[in-house]
Amino acid sequence: MVNYSVRQKVNPRDIEEARKYYAIAKSSRTVDVREIAEQIAEEVSLGTSDVLGVLESLLKNIPKNLSRGHIVKLRDFGTYRLTVHSEGAPTEEEFHDNMIKGTKVHFRPDPLFLKSFALLKYQKVQ
Repeated sequence: MVNYSVRQKVNPRDIEEARKYYAIAKSSRTVDVREIAEQIAEEVSLGTSDVLGVLESLLKNIPKNLSRGHIVKLRDFGTYRLTVHSEGAPTEEEFHDNMIKGTKVHFRPDPLFLKSFALLKYQKVQ
């Protein structure tokens, strides 16, 4: 069950337009890696510490591979890739590394992963 509330928002593309009401997903709590490991351990024949070790290694190796310029695809889960944001330069020759302002990680869920959300039910909360 996905809890949501409704909030009035302004359209950032047209701030003069009348405000409209939109659903906002409400989280009830945060689940950490250890809890995920315990949940996985209940489903497979491994101990929590074994699963936790695998998850911690995964969390270490995803950024390592992204920083090497790789796209990380986790089958049936999704794909991670980096994007770079920079200032513009009039010509390629005038572009320098110091014009790069930052990097973001983008996650694209796999269609099978998205399919698991198809039957969600929603409940309005305050």
